[in-house]
Amino acid sequence: MIERRPTTLPRSRRLVNLVLLLLTLCLSAAPARAQAEDHMVDVGGYRLHFHVVKGSGLPILFEAGGGDDASTWNSILAPIANVTGATLITYDRAGFGSSEVAPLDYNIIKEVEGLEIGLAKLGYAGNIMLVAHSLGGAYATVYASRHPDQVKSAVLLDISLPCFNTDAELESMMQDKKQIATLKAKGGGWPSLISNYAANARLMRTIPFPGKVPAIAITSEKTPFDDKAEADRWRTCHQEFAAESPNIRAITAYGTGHYIFNDSPELVVAAIAESYARALGGPGGAQVAQRYLDSAMDFINESNRREATSQPAKK
Repeated sequence: MIERRPTTLPRSRRLVNLVLLLLTLCLSAAPARAQAEDHMVDVGGYRLHFHVVKGSGLPILFEAGGGDDASTWNSILAPIANVTGATLITYDRAGFGSSEVAPLDYNIIKEVEGLEIGLAKLGYAGNIMLVAHSLGGAYATVYASRHPDQVKSAVLLDISLPCFNTDAELESMMQDKKQIATLKAKGGGWPSLISNYAANARLMRTIPFPGKVPAIAITSEKTPFDDKAEADRWRTCHQEFAAESPNIRAITAYGTGHYIFNDSPELVVAAIAESYARALGGPGGAQVAQRYLDSAMDFINESNRREATSQPAKK
């Protein structure tokens, strides 16, 4: 699915989200600001750009939506690093952001193989947690299916599912010749993304998300589609996906559009913190949970203070 820009939320909700995010960024109990590194890694004929926020414990790999690059996650990396203390890995898929263009006929399997080479060269070929948005869910699914014992947990944000991409849906998408031409004209990774979209979508019907991987699947209240039938089918597919495994916890993100992490960053940070703490287990997981609880307590207390000081003085 080609990504759409975030919906606009009421000003009051945006302010609440902003306050939450700023408070999370400034937690007194959080670890020191982590060091960030950028790497261009040869993965076999082309180079991928990786942005790594150094931490410890279980690394977290982020998969952006179709047409997006690593920068789409920038607004929530700091609070996630503060709460989890983890190494955070974002990257640009071939042809997007700072990554070089791959051969035009690269399918999703070959793209994930390139990702695996890059992670191995950076020293992150072991256990990992996944966070994926929209079309990035397909890449996360392929990666998890190839490493079901190493993927310890996942947070899936309004991901694109095979259930939705029926033959009729794919045919309808490919009928919009004007949009296809416009996207291909952007160059970079767009020609490959568009040319291989339908074949990749059909391939994904044969690659289920591993049932053994614990996941939190968050669906936006306002789907990416204006058409009611498409919106209802999107929701139904997500409900069916969550019902496939007892290890998948389904959440509807009320008041959000497709870019859930922009519209409700506090919810996404909470989901990642919970998933990460459970994946770590033991003392490490308890420390992450405690840091998040401390942040929630700080927010509640600060919110009360702000509300009290904003009220007119009583006579």
